[in-house]
Amino acid sequence: MKPPALPSTIERALRAAGSGPGRAADSAISSSTFVRGLTIGALVGAAIAGSTIWERRRTRQRIKRELLSSASEAGD
Repeated sequence: MKPPALPSTIERALRAAGSGPGRAADSAISSSTFVRGLTIGALVGAAIAGSTIWERRRTRQRIKRELLSSASEAGD
């Protein structure tokens, strides 16, 4: 039974890393390590980006509340 085909982007990345389909068992281990590292890097990057977006949103809301409260105090 033939293993499922990898998407072309992943195949190119594995070839650049020196491994890929049809390589020795040692290369299979290094390719799985590479893909695991790539996945972890993508997840960490997404977490950092999400955190940054969330922080910017909270800062905007805080500034908006401060401006509204200072405007209502000035109107008194």
